[in-house]
Amino acid sequence: MKRIFNYLKRVSRWVWALVILLVVLRICLPSIIKYSINYYLENKIESYQGQIEDFDLALWRGAYQIQGLRIWKRETDPSAPLLKIANIDLSLAWRALFHKEILGDLKIDGMELAFRDSESDKNKQLGTEENNWGAVAKKLVPINIESLVIHDSSVHFINKDTNLIVDIFIDQINGKANNLRNTNDSKELLPSPFHFEGRLLSATPVSVGGRVNILNPIPVFDIQADLKKFPIKKMNPLFMVYGPFNFERGDFSLYSEVAANDKKIKGYIKPFLEDAKLTSPNEKYASFKQGVNEFLLGMGNLIFRNREKTAATRIDFEGDMEDPGVYRWRALWISLKNAFVRPLKEAFDRSISIKDVPPGKDNQGDKKK
Repeated sequence: MKRIFNYLKRVSRWVWALVILLVVLRICLPSIIKYSINYYLENKIESYQGQIEDFDLALWRGAYQIQGLRIWKRETDPSAPLLKIANIDLSLAWRALFHKEILGDLKIDGMELAFRDSESDKNKQLGTEENNWGAVAKKLVPINIESLVIHDSSVHFINKDTNLIVDIFIDQINGKANNLRNTNDSKELLPSPFHFEGRLLSATPVSVGGRVNILNPIPVFDIQADLKKFPIKKMNPLFMVYGPFNFERGDFSLYSEVAANDKKIKGYIKPFLEDAKLTSPNEKYASFKQGVNEFLLGMGNLIFRNREKTAATRIDFEGDMEDPGVYRWRALWISLKNAFVRPLKEAFDRSISIKDVPPGKDNQGDKKK
């Protein structure tokens, strides 16, 4: 009996030692991981650097959170980063364990991606200077993702070099993508549905959705996107800096369907511009060139109008993904029909799907004509 008691006593000590060790690890591990991530972001990215504010573990659900991620170009202002994320939550996708896979459910909250253009290469922050973003993502999210949720995020295009500050953005981006690693064992070519929506310049809803297959080494997808009744004059800072021209009024809508398979792509873009006015009799132009541009664009808008004062066309493209053919003459003919015969329908045509993308060689269009 005494021997059993002594054995249990020794086991009890080992159990308590293990518990204490786990508690110490739980306390210390977040700080160790935070240091490791910050060291990588500070020293291992060639053109950019970054920092996280905090790292938390939630062992009971197999998850961790990264708070306050910022990544900015070296030798630029850290308060104006390329990427800022309030919270990243990565948790184990327990359903994937039944398929003997370790996958994660990723939630991103409060992301702000800001592309910054500038005449100075030093101040440009477009992300194209860095070729190792895959390794950065792997450091932050080290396992494959089964689902993605994005909440309250935004994407900006900014240029502060001119008198007119350009800040074109889509905010309130929310959406999700599911079954990215096909744990549902779907036999479909496109097993992963997704849908994201936001607001263009806080004014008009914009959405993109469809189905993809990220497991295929070559991109395979079927996507639809739309924007309805956007007040185009809100884009005037962009048009004036990069045009230059501007709108007094007008509503812009856009519908697009695109499918890709076997290195081939097929789709269309259908833009509408309703009740638009490009010039004003009292406008004072900064240069003769700008005045000529305004006049020519105004004439073009006058030609391509139907009875309801809507300029519209459908631009079709088809061919290799790297260089698809654009059917320009077809787009011109559709513009003329919209103006003088039968207006285009402001809606999806439902004419493109993954089945419409032919394998092998296909017509490259008349882009060179």
